[in-house]
Amino acid sequence: MVKRSKKSKSKRVTLRQKHKVLRKVKEHHRKKRKEAKKEGKAGQRKKVEKDPGIPNEWPFKEQELKALEARRAQALQELELKKEARKERARKRKLGLLEDEEIANLASAASAQGSEFAAKDAAKDKAPLTVAKSNDHSERSFYKELVKVIEASDVILEVLDARDPLGTRCIDMEKMVRKADPSKRIVLLLNKIDLVPKEAVEKWLTYLREEMPTVAFKCNTQEQRTKLGWKSSKLDKTNIIPQSSDCLGAENLIRLLKNYSRSHELKLAITVGIVGLPNVGKSSLINSLKRSRVVNVGSTPGVTRSMQEVQLDKKVKLLDCPGVVMLKSSNSGVSVALRNCKRVEKMEDPVTPVKEILGICPHEKLLSMYKVPSFSSVDDFLQKVSTVRGKLKKGGVVDVEAAARIVLHDWNEGKIPYFTLPPKRDAVEDSDVVIISEDGKEFNIDEIYKAESSYIGGLKSIEEFLPALLGAPDPHALLVRAVGGVLDMASAERDASKWWCANCVALVECAPRLPAPSPDALAHAKRLAGRWKEMVVAGPAGGGDTGGMAGWGLLTFIASYDIAPEFDADEIIRLFGDIASEVKDNCVELCKRLGLIGKMTDSVDHFIENGQPIDAIRLARTFGLTGKYTPLAIMNDYIENAKKDAEDILSKESYTPESRKQAMAKKVDALIFLWSAIDGYDMDSVQRSSIKAEITQLLHKYANKQQSLAGVPASISSSHQQQKFQEEYRQRPPVEQETQQRKAHELQQETEEKQHHQQRKAQETQHQHIQDQQETQKREMWQNRKRRRQNKNRKRKQRRQNLQQQSKRPRLPPYVRPGVGNQHGQPFSGGRFAACATTIPPYYWSMG
Repeated sequence: MVKRSKKSKSKRVTLRQKHKVLRKVKEHHRKKRKEAKKEGKAGQRKKVEKDPGIPNEWPFKEQELKALEARRAQALQELELKKEARKERARKRKLGLLEDEEIANLASAASAQGSEFAAKDAAKDKAPLTVAKSNDHSERSFYKELVKVIEASDVILEVLDARDPLGTRCIDMEKMVRKADPSKRIVLLLNKIDLVPKEAVEKWLTYLREEMPTVAFKCNTQEQRTKLGWKSSKLDKTNIIPQSSDCLGAENLIRLLKNYSRSHELKLAITVGIVGLPNVGKSSLINSLKRSRVVNVGSTPGVTRSMQEVQLDKKVKLLDCPGVVMLKSSNSGVSVALRNCKRVEKMEDPVTPVKEILGICPHEKLLSMYKVPSFSSVDDFLQKVSTVRGKLKKGGVVDVEAAARIVLHDWNEGKIPYFTLPPKRDAVEDSDVVIISEDGKEFNIDEIYKAESSYIGGLKSIEEFLPALLGAPDPHALLVRAVGGVLDMASAERDASKWWCANCVALVECAPRLPAPSPDALAHAKRLAGRWKEMVVAGPAGGGDTGGMAGWGLLTFIASYDIAPEFDADEIIRLFGDIASEVKDNCVELCKRLGLIGKMTDSVDHFIENGQPIDAIRLARTFGLTGKYTPLAIMNDYIENAKKDAEDILSKESYTPESRKQAMAKKVDALIFLWSAIDGYDMDSVQRSSIKAEITQLLHKYANKQQSLAGVPASISSSHQQQKFQEEYRQRPPVEQETQQRKAHELQQETEEKQHHQQRKAQETQHQHIQDQQETQKREMWQNRKRRRQNKNRKRKQRRQNLQQQSKRPRLPPYVRPGVGNQHGQPFSGGRFAACATTIPPYYWSMG
């Protein structure tokens, strides 16, 4: 193998490259001379690229123009303020009024900047020494560091993201702490409270404090290395600026930790282990408490690689831990990606998490942020983002994955606003109450919670958090368009799951806080309500697996705008068939406001007239109807109608024997079904017995008229037959006609699909057989053609060989042949051909 030369590479270039460079330089100079010649003419200047402005098709052009004008005015105002401050400072300096303290501050700031610059130079000099350090740490090593932190800590501080506390909470880690040492206390810290509205912070604090002590916090976001700012909780809440970069809640947290140390009378410093998922703000929390950059921070996961010890003061010691994703806590790769637990560059499928982001965030905010037109699906959104951001592949093909990574980067950096609300909690066990009360005594929780309200009240409200939705000239128009965008996504994805229902409900709940809507917004809302009703009613009862959220959201929407569409009784039953019990009372109230209760009573009367008492009772119980529409009243009313029908059927002569038999069989089946279903309703035993007796009397009348009815014996009053009917029909579930039709339709569809599959399989088999025949014919044709070509080549070769053998005999030229030499047909007798003629063999003369 040839060794590489240790000498430096030569700077010589080939003549081809040299002349190529010279040619390009010459062309460049020629263009410059041409432009200079044009500029030298009078009245002409160099062309400046004109700003194309904002497109007219962009839906937020007016808002963007107003925002640009506001920013321009604010910049001018700041410039004027700086100019005035400069003039005032120059005037004071001229008069000698500049205070000594201000001069000292300037000197200290200058020295600090100099020391920082020197430290940077020293770090640059030492940088090559640390390059060889290994950066390869596996998740197993992070888990070992977590175990070290838990063993060395007295109190565990679990950091949660206020935007999604349940998603960033690690239940497995909490169980591991309690299993290692039950006496160790866990404190939950709700970080990044400035990214969510104060209503969400208050609800989450109430929810989490039912389990463990919880404090609210906001880390410092300043850029300097030292003297990081705090906001004191003793200040009035109106003085706290929500957009401030100072830290919030640091004093309360330190006071809480020192209360624990004081209650246990610890002589040494208390050790606090700070744990949590990656990128929840553990290292930023330590820097904010220490008020200096003592540990490295970053927006990418894995910045902290090992346990780090920081001495806060003589009573508190902090332990920083790398973020660990427990296996049982991370259900899928999508959840890990949305929690910023994995680098975006290493994701194999960045498109799927973006789909979840579109289900969480309002579409109007995404349209305004990425400056794209309205979209109907995830692929459509990513294609438009890649076009706007210039992410194109070879040939102009849009790079969807690059656009998805852009959206995920913005999500991880907090540029896309979102927040979640706590779910409804089940009953808290007594043991949990005892643990919470013990923790409260150790930490003196009440004092901490009182001081916390001072800076939580200064956070942004829900109206300030959604300016794109609530701050527009006509916010109702934007709200209705946002709901329509969510419905477009649901119809395009053919999915009626909980995420779009939750988004619609969250948007609709903002409507009561807005001013009166315009007529155009009302008209759009009415059209949207009809479309929403069709989507909900067309699916399974209650909107599939939505838990009744679709029906609840639709009711809230039409009640907010007073635009109730026309509902049929069957549609109402399907709409509210699966509504959760906790919102069913609210749905009944909304139905009263919308005038839908009258349709309920009409439906009950319709069921009674058609001989469907079970359906009427179920409808009345679902919506809590009163008066003559209680289950007992419906049964009595139905029995009275049954008595009248029995008299008509048994006495009127208009019935033929066959029609009378059919009518009697139908009535008997309905009465037996009602008789068997009575035991499932709450009523007095006397009332139940009387209703059964009346049903039995009616059955006796039918039995006496005709002894052999289908399914009903003559002696219906016997106890044995009653027991038989009771065993046969008591456990029979009441099946609605609509359910039966749906099952029959599903069975028919399944049968049709099987037939279609069989036909398609037969067609594919026939098509394959035809293709095989064609291939066989084609193969035979090519074989015959090859055989003919071979025979032709063989004959040609044989003919060529014969010609070559004949060409080996010498052939005479025409001047030596007989009859060619002279006029007598004899060869030349003299001259230069005489010798040739005398030497020719005799048999050549015969070849005339």
